[in-house]
Amino acid sequence: MSKCNNCSASIFVDYEIHDGESTRRDCAKCGRTLSHPTWYGVDQGEPAEQMASELQIRQIEIRHADAARFEASQMKKRIAAAKAARRDEVDAE
Repeated sequence: MSKCNNCSASIFVDYEIHDGESTRRDCAKCGRTLSHPTWYGVDQGEPAEQMASELQIRQIEIRHADAARFEASQMKKRIAAAKAARRDEVDAE
């Protein structure tokens, strides 16, 4: 698990529960329970659904960042075109 889904922290604290037979993993920042790596002595590993969810979130973040960069480049082009048009108007006067 790389980040907390609630606050995006990446530091976790494991607590023994059920007289040490199970482990509860909580976010160190917000305290949200994130998983149970061990449940009554059985290693649960990283849930496949959680890993898939993290991958999907990262892919969405990348798409949003790409879209923001594209919008910024388009805005720079529009500003440059407006400045050029204004210079042309001033030169024509």
